Amino acid sequence: GMPRRSTSDATPGAVSVPGVESFARLALVDPWLLDAQAQVEFVAEFERHAGWFEALRANALAAAAGPGPEFGPQPADTDCEGHRAMFAVEDAVQDELSVALRMSGVATHRRMAVARDLHYKLPVTARLLRDGVCSYGQAAVVSDECELLSIRQAAQVEDAALGKAGVQTPGQTRRSVRSAIAKLFPIEPKAKITDEFAGRKLEMSFDGGVMATITATLPAPDAIAVWNALTACARAGAPVSPSCATSVASVTDPLTGKPTTTAAATATGVKDTRTMAHKRADALTAWAHRAADDPGLPVMQGKKRLDTQIVIDLATLLGLADNPGELIGYGPIPAELARRLATDSQWRRLVTDPVTGHLLDYGTTTYTPSAGLREYILARDRVCQFPTCQRAGYQCDIDHVEPFTGTPDGGSTSADNLITLCRRHHRLKTHNRWKLRIVKPPDRHRTSNAGAAEPSGSGRSYGSGSRSGSGSQSGYGSGSDDDDTTITFIEWESPRGMIHRQPRPRPLPLNNGYTTIEADLNTLLKTA
Repeated sequence: GMPRRSTSDATPGAVSVPGVESFARLALVDPWLLDAQAQVEFVAEFERHAGWFEALRANALAAAAGPGPEFGPQPADTDCEGHRAMFAVEDAVQDELSVALRMSGVATHRRMAVARDLHYKLPVTARLLRDGVCSYGQAAVVSDECELLSIRQAAQVEDAALGKAGVQTPGQTRRSVRSAIAKLFPIEPKAKITDEFAGRKLEMSFDGGVMATITATLPAPDAIAVWNALTACARAGAPVSPSCATSVASVTDPLTGKPTTTAAATATGVKDTRTMAHKRADALTAWAHRAADDPGLPVMQGKKRLDTQIVIDLATLLGLADNPGELIGYGPIPAELARRLATDSQWRRLVTDPVTGHLLDYGTTTYTPSAGLREYILARDRVCQFPTCQRAGYQCDIDHVEPFTGTPDGGSTSADNLITLCRRHHRLKTHNRWKLRIVKPPDRHRTSNAGAAEPSGSGRSYGSGSRSGSGSQSGYGSGSDDDDTTITFIEWESPRGMIHRQPRPRPLPLNNGYTTIEADLNTLLKTA
C-alpha cells in the first residue's frame, strides 16, 4: 500500500523518510489503476522521493568536486611549475564534471555550487531535501540567496526561514530567505544599492528552431531609458529586421524588396502591420547594425568578427536540397531560414585552396598561422573543440595540439595540428595537466564500431558521439560517421584518467569550385 499523506502536512515525521525500500514499493505501483485521489498522492510521493534522490546526487557531486576555492584549499599540483600554476584554470574539476555530465560549463558550475553549499554550508536544507520535505528547486534557491553569507550566518538564516519549506514553492522560499537575511543582517542603503547594481547583466538563451531571447537586468533608471529610446525609434519607423524582411511583405519595398521604414511605407501606400513589440525589437536590431559599423571596435582573429555567419552547403543554398544550415554561435537552423539570410549576405571564400596560393601547412619553423590558415581553421572548427563548450571559434585561440618547438621534433603550424580552443580550455590543456590528442583513422583493413575504438594509452573510453559543432555538417566531408576508418578523433584525457573522444570536424574541401560561382552567387540565389 501507499502511505497516505495530506498535501498540506509539512511535518517531516508525518510519513516515513524516503529511502530505497519505499522507492522500490512506489516503483511497483501502476498509477493507472489508482483512483483520482490516490493518483495525486502518488505523484506527491514521487516528488518527495525525487528530493531524496537529489540529495544523494548532490552528495556524490560534492564528493567528486571537493571543497573548491570557497570551502577549502585547492589541492597542490606538484607537477606545476610556478608560471604554470599562475595561469592554471581555477576549479578545473568543473570541466571534468562537465564532460561526464554532458552539461555546459555554466550549468555544471551552478550544480557544483549547490552541491558544495548543501554539504559544507546548508545542513538544514540538505536534511529537508533528503527527507523529501523540500524540492531541489527550493534548495537551489536557498544556496543562491545565501551565496554571500558565511557558514555561521547561513545557519541563522536556515533556522529563521525554512520552517514552512514543506508547503512553499521555490519562489515563496526565496522570499522567506530574503526576508530573513534582511532582518538578521541588514546592510546600509548605500551598500545595498551598490550591491544591487553589481547584479546588472545581459544574457542570451536559445528558444528553439529560429528564435533566441536576450534578457537585460539593469538599474531601473537605465532600463526605463533603454525602453523609452526603443519606443521612440519604433514610433519613428524602425527598419524591419533583415532576418524577418522577406516574411513581412507588407513592409518591404515592392520594387526593391528591401526593408523600409514606416514613413516610407506610408508614402508608397504600403501598410505596416507590425505591432509595437515588433517595432521595438526591430529598433534594437537596427541599433546593433549601426553600432557594428564603428571602426574603433576591437578585432578578434584579425577581424572585427561582427558579421552574422551562416554555414550552408551549396545544394541547399541553390534550393536543390533542404539540409539544415548552421548559424555560428547559435546552432542548426532550418534550410529555409538559412537561404533567406543568404540572399542578403555578402559572400566571401572561407576555404583556402590552391587558387589563392595560400598554404595549409607552414611546417615546424613558423609559429603564427597566416590569415588564410586562420580563416580555414575557423571555418572548419566553428566552435571551441572542448567537448561541452560552444564558444564561437572566432572568440577562441588557435592552438597547436602537439606543442610547437621550432624544431623537426615539435608540432607543425598546419591545419592538421591546429585547433580552436577558448581561453579557459586552452589554459586547461596547457597548465592543468589535461592531455589532448588527435587520433588518426585506423588501418582501413580493420573495421570496428567508432564508439568502441580503444583510445591510445588507455583501456577506457568515455563518450564517442558527435556533439553540436562537430562531425560532418552542412554537407562537408565524405564517408559515414559510423565507419571509423574515415574519421579522425579528438581525444581529451583528464588528470584523473577519464577519456572523452569525439569526431573531429571534417576537413573542408580543397578545390576551386568556389571561384566559378563566387561572382554570380547572389544572382543564382535570387533566380533559383
